[in-house]
Amino acid sequence: MSAGHRPCAECRRDRFNLFKEAWIEGNREHAPSGKASVSDIDNLLHRERVDTDSKEKRTYLARLIDLPSGVFVAVAGKSLLWWEGNAYPWLPTGYQSPVEVSKENSVEVLTPPSLVNAIRCGYVPTVEF
Repeated sequence: MSAGHRPCAECRRDRFNLFKEAWIEGNREHAPSGKASVSDIDNLLHRERVDTDSKEKRTYLARLIDLPSGVFVAVAGKSLLWWEGNAYPWLPTGYQSPVEVSKENSVEVLTPPSLVNAIRCGYVPTVEF
């Protein structure tokens, strides 16, 4: 999810349905009728994760303590999973032991805002350590 992708609606239908329900709840401004198509969600996710002019990843700043479990952030150029009050560095080989990060400081949030909103509204990402 940190890259801005949702669960697959075909091969992970149950997870997708949970995700979509939380996504709509957390993103009412994008789904005022209480409905959103897969295309609506995907189009917004694409706009949130890629700057159309520069083609670079979009990020934003937030205090770590204000973010829900399951969000990816960057601190000093390192990608970290914020999970249950701990910051786990991510490497292609997997998650590493948690590192100390000030929860009061602002961090660069890698997870797109609408996904953060879905997590806040009850969607729990699958994490395998």
